Amino acid sequence: MSSPEKGPVARFVSAAWAVLFACIMLWAAVWIIRQIIWWLVALAVVAVLIWVAALLLRWRRDRWLR
Repeated sequence: MSSPEKGPVARFVSAAWAVLFACIMLWAAVWIIRQIIWWLVALAVVAVLIWVAALLLRWRRDRWLR
């Protein structure tokens, strides 16, 4: 048995529900990112500081060995 065709109103309602769901998911993603953004920034700063310290130590060691 085939299902009956959806009318234009039913298609519009389905599309509206899909758009609402997408908006809610986007809002939730932005909310989660806003909650952890400072932790991510702090983690990036720590990673850059460790990288710079490693570069400085390597540069000093190479200069000492010459």
